[in-house]
This record gives sequence, C-alpha cells and structure tokens, in this order.
Amino acid sequence: GIINSGSQQKIVGGYISGTDTLRLGETMYLKSTGLGIGTDTLDSSANLSITDTGSARIYMKSGDSADCSLIFGSINDTATGAIRYDHSDDTFRLYGYNNAQRLTITSAGNVGINQDSPQRILHVGKSGTAEANIRIQGGSDYGEIRVKDSDNALTFHHNVGGAGSRELFSSNGSTGHFSINCY
Repeated sequence: GIINSGSQQKIVGGYISGTDTLRLGETMYLKSTGLGIGTDTLDSSANLSITDTGSARIYMKSGDSADCSLIFGSINDTATGAIRYDHSDDTFRLYGYNNAQRLTITSAGNVGINQDSPQRILHVGKSGTAEANIRIQGGSDYGEIRVKDSDNALTFHHNVGGAGSRELFSSNGSTGHFSINCY
C-alpha cells in the first residue's frame, strides 16, 4: 500500500518521488518516460536504461526445449525482426524483414546466410533459390562467386579498375564443361 509521509508517498520497498518517478530500492526507477535500472537518469531516446560500473547484462531464461527471443515490431506490424536462441537444438537465429530467418548459427558452429540448416562452416542460400552470390568488395573493385540453379552454373566474376563485371571461370554442372576466360 501507499503511506503518506511528508512530501513523499512510501510504497513497500520504495517510494514515489515528485510526480513522475517510482523508486524501488536503490537501483530501479520507473518514470513516466521509461525504466531505469542502476540509474535514475534515462538516456534521451531510451525506454529502458541499464547502467552499471561493471558489466551490464540482460539474462533471459526459458524452458530446456523452448527459446529466448527479442522480437522487434512496429505499431502496425507486430513482428518485423527478431533475435532468437533455441534451446531445443542450441541454435542462434537472426530474423529480418517480414520476420524471415536470415542468419543461423548451429551448435556445431556452422553459419547459414538465408539457410535455415547450414551443412558447412559457411552455407549461403538454400534449395529453390534461383541464384546465390557471394561478393568480396574493396572500394569499387570486387570479386563474386555465383551459383545459378536455372542452368546449373558456377561462375567467378570480377570487376577491377571499373572494367565492369567480367566472367573469369564458368562450369556447367549438367554437361561437365568448363571455361576459363583471359582478359
């Protein structure tokens, strides 16, 4: 209950200070603008501020076969992205636009980009995807590895010195033919 005591109203384990702050113990402050843990001064754009002179951590626990998730949304779209750890298979996942799974790290350390079940240390793309590309870029120069499902092709491309994308190597999985191009 609330007990009036001079200029402050006491609450079991805390008190109301002024008109907009509920102080619980020495470390938690609930204001009309947000919650402060370890601080009574919220960062200007924060609804939650956690401050500690050592490490500041958020610890979430769930059931052994459940998950811990941070879900991001907007007023009109409740789940547009997420960070999720699944205890059932010890997999870490990042979800992006429209809450589609974009990155997976398995308990074995395999990383999947647009791949829900990576089979190698780095697994990019998934079955049913028309094309998967990996680009390595420095400034305007880049190199690409491309895999196209439509023609069973594996190609290596590069663009150095603004010459445009040039195919260096191609291999056709259907025929077994390959070519090396010299420029």
